[in-house]
Amino acid sequence: MLTRDQGWEWVSEGSWFLKRWNLRHKKLGASLKLKDGEYQALLERQATLPVVVALQEQRRCWMYDGDYYWEDDGLTAEEVKALVLDRERRRRKQVQNAVSRMYMDVAASGPNRPPIPDDVKLFVWTRDGGCCVRCGSQIDLEFDHVIPLAMGGSSSARNLQILCAACNRAKGASLV
Repeated sequence: MLTRDQGWEWVSEGSWFLKRWNLRHKKLGASLKLKDGEYQALLERQATLPVVVALQEQRRCWMYDGDYYWEDDGLTAEEVKALVLDRERRRRKQVQNAVSRMYMDVAASGPNRPPIPDDVKLFVWTRDGGCCVRCGSQIDLEFDHVIPLAMGGSSSARNLQILCAACNRAKGASLV
């Protein structure tokens, strides 16, 4: 399990020609002492690939892109990087979905939202075969705006599709 730890900080000691860097943890104390050149090299390396900066029994602390992560699974640097990037990708998707839902709520509560004309609904239903265009389900179907109204879409046949409720909720008000 990879766990982020914000308790680390680098502290410089000494004058500029004898400068040393100490990595300290708020609870654990000092862990790593480096000369200035070693510290600069570490900063460059950790920007692209995680680097082990502390050990505690079976656990290793990795520094990657300015953040610190503990793990006790014996992960490689590449695996740590993959997990961190995956976590960030999920966080961005969660934020994107939240923003899309916000715009969808604003559009839904906005005044004078006209209903989809019946002839357009009939055309879209026939075109899409009366089933979800993503998963093929024929249960709990809804008309979905490909480009949400909140983002300037219209209720024309070109901008509508049939989705089941599950696929429509997964899509939210995004363009994906």
